[in-house]
Amino acid sequence: MSATTQSLIGNSPATPPARQTLASLQILRGIAAVAVAFYHTHLIVAQPEYGGAVLLEGIATKGWIGVNFFFALSGFIIFYAHAADFGRPDRAGRYLWRRFIRVYPVYWVYTSVFVAAAAVGIGHPDFSWELPNMVASYTLLPVAADIIAPLQVAWTLFYEVGFYLIFLTLILHQRVGAIVVLLWAGAITVNTFLLPFSELYVFHAWNYYFLVGMGVAVLAKRVPASYGAGITGIAALALGIALVSGGVDDRIKLAMDDPVKLVLLAVIFAALILGVVLWEKDRVSWTPMRALLVIGNASYSIYLVHSPVISVLAQLNMVAGGLLPAPLLFVVGFCGSVCAGTIAYFLVERPLLTLTRDPQRIGAFLGIGQAKRGQAEEGRR
Repeated sequence: MSATTQSLIGNSPATPPARQTLASLQILRGIAAVAVAFYHTHLIVAQPEYGGAVLLEGIATKGWIGVNFFFALSGFIIFYAHAADFGRPDRAGRYLWRRFIRVYPVYWVYTSVFVAAAAVGIGHPDFSWELPNMVASYTLLPVAADIIAPLQVAWTLFYEVGFYLIFLTLILHQRVGAIVVLLWAGAITVNTFLLPFSELYVFHAWNYYFLVGMGVAVLAKRVPASYGAGITGIAALALGIALVSGGVDDRIKLAMDDPVKLVLLAVIFAALILGVVLWEKDRVSWTPMRALLVIGNASYSIYLVHSPVISVLAQLNMVAGGLLPAPLLFVVGFCGSVCAGTIAYFLVERPLLTLTRDPQRIGAFLGIGQAKRGQAEEGRR
């Protein structure tokens, strides 16, 4: 994802032009991806067959909350980028295309590489080869029961795609869309607090993060920028208290079974995003560290590829007879996965984004433009 504001929120013409406003969010996005990688390094390398290394356990076991931040940030970005498209069905196609190219092409590439590796016996894949599961995994639509995607972190993308489709109703018809969103929020609340808790994607408590992110996009235009530093400080303090007081479980599965904690974290991350956005507005200028922005740009690729990379490194070390001691394997696995994701961004994700953002480039890539020009020249003859 680009460090510039426009590319960060989808190149929307309704986007405010200031680059600095969202640079900190881009950095936080990178930190969130790294936190998830740290969490999965802990889960994988701590397995006895890989040496059982446990480093900074108190921090590593909380790294999954990077997912929470991603969800809340997604709600903010989509609303912020497309608020001017509400009630404009003529812009629905553009919205869908931008969401599609941002999520699917690079995901398909990484998934296909993983599936191909599994097919030839590389690694220890833990997913179903059954057609319904594979269709669900590639479409990111819950068309099968008990979906186990080849890239298991892709479970979050099912929620993302569901949110994109619900948000689409606001673009097709603003009033109807608002009713749909309100009914959706009500259904999530009923499912979370009033009925036996269901893990249906569309009604799960995870969806609160998209809703609070949208709320932040509204508040960011109304709350004075001078409040930014204070809100950021309070949110950071609240997050710190949650981390040390048991408000954040040691495994994401435990958290998914405790929707109350998920909702409280949603409020904290919403406040953090609001504070950072306002704080950026209130600062005259600043120069973010390029390395942090690069990691932020590469966050999606880091998120998708880190777990397979860690697993492969751990398996190679096991084949080599434990050449690397467990603590060193932890460091190599973590750093290697982040580096691999960053390299994948430059080699795969960024070129794909460049290609797919311009339909003319796609035509040129497929040779369509040349074919049409050849037909036109033949007609003139």
